[in-house]
Order: sequence, then structure tokens, then C-alpha cells
Amino acid sequence: MEYLKTAFGYQVRLETGEEIHKTLSELMDVLNLQGGIAMGIGALSSYSLGYYDIHKKEYIRKDYNEEAELVSCIGNLAHKGDSKIAHLHATVSNVNMETRGGHLFEGIISATGEFSLIDSKVMFKRLDGDAALPLLNLTDK
Repeated sequence: MEYLKTAFGYQVRLETGEEIHKTLSELMDVLNLQGGIAMGIGALSSYSLGYYDIHKKEYIRKDYNEEAELVSCIGNLAHKGDSKIAHLHATVSNVNMETRGGHLFEGIISATGEFSLIDSKVMFKRLDGDAALPLLNLTDK
């Protein structure tokens, strides 16, 4: 991974084999980011997407072991307990240019991942109440 400071945050390039969440969370530590927004594009060798079933209060998760374009990835960077996490949603396109989308559980970079991180300069926290859906806590400043 390489990164460059910008006027509003950082431009980041992920390398082949890096997992998006792990790399962005580690970068939050390195840069001491308290919160922010992540946006990215790139290429994946495998990925896991999910849909949150509001009635069952659980994610339906599907794993894909295929090359795909990361057409769009967006989410936020926050704290949950003692950890820093990236909460991301993504749209991917396979070799047939069929798209899939949802909550991104995991994404392994194949060729490259190009991300823009906007530094909020404010700590974002996630609530600890619902393990499946830890919402942003915007009242506890």
C-alpha cells in the first residue's frame, strides 16, 4: 500500500493480495485517523457481499471466488470498541459485466485498489448494542 496526503485526507493505492478492510483499518492507525469517508475503485480476485435482513436481524452473506472489477466502493471509517473499522458497501462487475452489490465483508485486491479517504477530523464511533448492525453513534461526542 502507498498513500499520499491531500488537502482533505489521503489518496491510497492498495496492492495485489491486500484485503481492503484490513489495510484501511491499519492505515487509520498509522495516520491516526479518528473517522472519515472512504471511496474506491479497482480490481478484486475474491470478495464477499451481504444483504442485511431487517426482520431476521442478520446478514445474508455470499462469497465469490472470481476476478471482478470493483466498480464502486463507498463507506465510512470509525471506531468500534478498541478497534478501527471500515464499513463499506460495493458494486462489482464480473467478466460478463453483470453487477452485484451490497455490504462488503471482504475484498482481496487483484491488480490495484485506488481509494480516496476524507479525514473527518472528528472521532466516529459505532454503537455496541446490536452486534450484526452496529450503527454510527452521533450523539456521544
